[in-house]
Amino acid sequence: MRFGAFQKNFGDIEKLNQDGSGVQYSLNQFSDRTDSEWKSILMNSKFLKFTGNLTSGLGLKSGRGFRRPDYIDWRNAGKVMSVKDQGQCGSCWAFATIAAVESQYAIKKGTLWSLSEQELVDCEGESSVCNGGYLDKALGWILGNGLETEDDYPYSACSHDQCFLNAGKTRVRVDKGYRIPANENDIADWVANVGPVSFGGYCTCRNPVSFCMSVPNSFTSYRNGIYNPSPQECREQSLGGHAMAIIGYGREGDQDYWIIKNSWGKSWGDQGYMRLARGVNACGMKENVVGPVID
Repeated sequence: MRFGAFQKNFGDIEKLNQDGSGVQYSLNQFSDRTDSEWKSILMNSKFLKFTGNLTSGLGLKSGRGFRRPDYIDWRNAGKVMSVKDQGQCGSCWAFATIAAVESQYAIKKGTLWSLSEQELVDCEGESSVCNGGYLDKALGWILGNGLETEDDYPYSACSHDQCFLNAGKTRVRVDKGYRIPANENDIADWVANVGPVSFGGYCTCRNPVSFCMSVPNSFTSYRNGIYNPSPQECREQSLGGHAMAIIGYGREGDQDYWIIKNSWGKSWGDQGYMRLARGVNACGMKENVVGPVID
């Protein structure tokens, strides 16, 4: 079975590299995986929706005189933790949420902690552990309980069926969490610099956010370039849903793009990152975006 899956995927990669899109695809650690195996660790479509657990960010507006920069990459400021690997557990929802919180804390407090995804997997309680989860519920858990570091609550790529949270070791607390409007300009404003908010006071939050999207087969072999699958590909070739973090954006030629941090290790994509087409709602990416705020 492994060799047969590898042969099929190798043939698919050769075809993709001849499609003229400018995106490069390559063999990676997943090249002997079958579609059914992918579907077992990617998320059901129900997890691509909000549950009403967070405040809407619809009222967030940029401050007077704010001009969104043309390019931002929070890696360049040392505010993004190194790429992690979720393993065989479908816990992308935890990794995406943690990635956004790690960066927000580093931006606001100056320390880049590696925080605990396993805490969410074991303790959040309303998601499906290694079978998917809700971004807004994950961030809601953090709002109420805070996070330990990865050193204190290490990742094991499985559920322990018990929460081992030690409140005395909590390192990071989040003050607010928002559902970002389904508008890519609003999402870019958030990633760059959000100004006055209509929920009381001012919010000078500049930070990465977490989001979900449908994942077509070609995504699994992405290497580099601006990934821009067609709506038909997203719809007809979807293997499931996946959550990641947006850590920046930019433009190359006439194509706007997002800078995406994945949780499949550094062997996937461009050292664990990808550029995703911006402004086209690629595979529904704008529909479920959340952002943490630390005062």
